[in-house]
Amino acid sequence: MSWFREGDESNQENIFLISGGKKGALYQWKRSKEYLISEKILSLPPVYGKIKGILTIEPEHKLPRHFTNTSVRCITKCVKGCTEKHQVNEEKIPYLVATDDGCIHQCSLEYYHHHHLDYFRAHNGPINSLAVNYFSDKVFLTCGADFSVHIWALGVQYPLITLSHEMESVECAVWSKSHPTIIASISGKTLYIWDIQCKSRDPVTKFQNPKNHQLTSVSFSLEERNILIGDIDGNLLVYHVEDLPIVPHF
Repeated sequence: MSWFREGDESNQENIFLISGGKKGALYQWKRSKEYLISEKILSLPPVYGKIKGILTIEPEHKLPRHFTNTSVRCITKCVKGCTEKHQVNEEKIPYLVATDDGCIHQCSLEYYHHHHLDYFRAHNGPINSLAVNYFSDKVFLTCGADFSVHIWALGVQYPLITLSHEMESVECAVWSKSHPTIIASISGKTLYIWDIQCKSRDPVTKFQNPKNHQLTSVSFSLEERNILIGDIDGNLLVYHVEDLPIVPHF
């Protein structure tokens, strides 16, 4: 789900939520007095066969659409972090929707009652997270069950950079809020720190969960140099990262 606003955000009625669910349905939630009222705004069609994006490992001929459903995994708007405090007409801003069939759908509130603007295949398998870079709203990342993190640019149908280290599903990946090239991702019981300014073949460092539990979430703190991770047992761990940005080596 993702929060949006229309006009002045000081008016609570101008703030609304978009959520997704099974069968590719998107819902808009608005506040009405003491309640939230939902409205179905879009149904994303299941995708099959040969489409734009990465090559699929599945057969091109799949079941007909009326036998196939897709579920929404993540939603994010294409607004870079440094502009979110300013007044922005978010009706004209595209937002991205990731699904469990590995596709990204580009949508817009201007056309929400009609159809999505574009779509492409980003992963072979479910997409686990989707995040827009804080310094450029044209750059975003995805991660999925195919062991990889892909970095994309809007309008480009192939990933600019692919990060992959272990044969494990990447459960979550996020951008640093203070350094545009630093990424944190989690796979299995390990936290990985990447800096695509230095190298993209291997992470610059990694940390094993001392609790020896599967990691489920990762986030950079407001102080920028702390990384928070959560695991399947409900533990929250905080890592302090020094010497950022990392000096590139050529």
